[in-house]
Amino acid sequence: MTRTKSTRDFFMAGRHLGIVVTSVAVFSSTMSGFGFVGGPGLVYRMGMSSLWMVVCTSIGFSLTFFLLGKRLRLFAELRDSVSLPDAVMARYNSATTSSLTAVAILLGVIGYLATQILAMATVLQSILAGIEWIGLIRIEYSVAISCLVLVFYCVTGGIIASVYTDLVQGFVMMIAAGLVFVAAMLAVDGGFAGMSRTLVADDPEAISPWGTLGILGCLSWYFLFTLGGAGQPHVITKLMMTRNVDDARHMLPLSILGYTVSALLWI
Repeated sequence: MTRTKSTRDFFMAGRHLGIVVTSVAVFSSTMSGFGFVGGPGLVYRMGMSSLWMVVCTSIGFSLTFFLLGKRLRLFAELRDSVSLPDAVMARYNSATTSSLTAVAILLGVIGYLATQILAMATVLQSILAGIEWIGLIRIEYSVAISCLVLVFYCVTGGIIASVYTDLVQGFVMMIAAGLVFVAAMLAVDGGFAGMSRTLVADDPEAISPWGTLGILGCLSWYFLFTLGGAGQPHVITKLMMTRNVDDARHMLPLSILGYTVSALLWI
């Protein structure tokens, strides 16, 4: 909160974010509650089909960083843009286009944010259930608590609070995924090979290259995680906050690495 002293700080983090901070924030925002909480369930149901999400997301990262990263950062600096609608206004000089961009972001974020709040509430409910003097609480109460926490740190700290929350979340994801992966390998006789044999015996399709969805189902991830991921407003906005114009190319491998490590949880 002490670092938020102006409008630029509130919306753009003063454009002083470093490479590591932005890289981790980008991948953790993309992985989000959908991937980290819901991802293991998708892999359980669809087998190898779900692992194609990692490939498609990596392609999406590449499109985002190479096509948008430097350009958005230049708009942010040269036109003093503090949001995507501002950048669109600077590029096309059209209030209508800028307004439509704002409406599209609003409509898209409502559904996306609802998913994240539900994921946060689900995790919170599980954590509180393990505390003896609290016990299992209703999911509605967990949702309310999650909303209050989200509103508090966003209103008081602005985008800086959001970015550093993503930073901490990203490291927690990587560490947790790594520990779970190691524990799973040690718990199964024969490690990964033994796990694969068990899966083949249970459902041969699950371990096939295209999983239970087939090739067309896997290709559908391209539209969702490559094109959709490349256009996520809460992700590409972070590219406007970097310290230097050329930082995007250095962030790409770190973001892909972080996402891949976190995806170990799915295995």
